[in-house]
Amino acid sequence: MIAFRRLLSQKLLWIEETALMGAILGSIYVWLGLPVATTLNLVEHALLILLILGLLWVSIWLANRAFGRVQFGKVLKLPAFWISAVITLVVGFVLPYYLIWWIPDLGSMTAQAVSAAIRFLIAGLLFTGAMLWLHCTATT
Repeated sequence: MIAFRRLLSQKLLWIEETALMGAILGSIYVWLGLPVATTLNLVEHALLILLILGLLWVSIWLANRAFGRVQFGKVLKLPAFWISAVITLVVGFVLPYYLIWWIPDLGSMTAQAVSAAIRFLIAGLLFTGAMLWLHCTATT
């Protein structure tokens, strides 16, 4: 419960992490679509990988700054952490998966697009919230 309160006190961090996750996933999508025909294309690949790694580093840095660093040697021995990890697996991975693949029967393409945007946003918030909650649990 303490970890959840700590997470709710950092709402801006939660939004920042969700935006960073969207930028990382978008960058990976662009990276996967790049051709590999010329040297310039390889340079683009390298620069995009550096951008993705930089965004990942910023994401980890923000979480560590807000909640503290995780000491894995101590945390991995605690049963509460493993229970939290299972809950995180369900809330952060399974629920977003079903939410994204659930396609309601709507009448227009615009309604479908709005529904998809809302479902992806909620799935992203669930994922990042679960990951941040696990980080809070590990540092509490």
